[in-house]
Amino acid sequence: MQTHRVLLAELAQLSQALDDPDVDLDAELRRLSDDLTRVAESYLGLRITIETTGAGRVCLTRWRDSGSPGDAHGSLFIPLPLICAAAPGSALVLYAGHAGAFTDLAADLSWALSLPLSAFTLDQHTHEHDPAGKATPSGLVVFSLVNQAIGVLIAWGRTHEQAQDELRRQATDARSDLPTAATAIIESIGPGTGPRLV
Repeated sequence: MQTHRVLLAELAQLSQALDDPDVDLDAELRRLSDDLTRVAESYLGLRITIETTGAGRVCLTRWRDSGSPGDAHGSLFIPLPLICAAAPGSALVLYAGHAGAFTDLAADLSWALSLPLSAFTLDQHTHEHDPAGKATPSGLVVFSLVNQAIGVLIAWGRTHEQAQDELRRQATDARSDLPTAATAIIESIGPGTGPRLV
């Protein structure tokens, strides 16, 4: 449990580092990676996705020297808005060589943050770095998807701000990123009553 408290502190420091241009982000990621190796022996790497309002999505990935995407059989998906002041759709995904490697960490995070265990997703994100997997859309495609989804929401009676908030809410609720939520909104348009908004 002590190691997991250290991890919570590391995540908080990393959150602050993302806002401070003078912080050596590589050193922060290295320290977090070292701590995660102590938590899960088969730890391989991590990916941090930050949703921003001007630059779109920013992803930082760090693999241990001995790790590669094809070796990942376990993962822990942590929505960053649950643990720090990050935009909806921002997330931290941890990767391990063995399925279930982060079960104890997920339980400890749930307890320490007073969140339901279902707030964290185990072993469902290992395919994201598979070269045969779905490619990440480019910045222009993402921009277009997000704007189209906002247009759909505006057409159904929301203001521009409400549409942006609704898109972010749907991304957070679905534990996905903004482009995925935008695609779902766009695809929900049919010959009936308009988009199905949850």
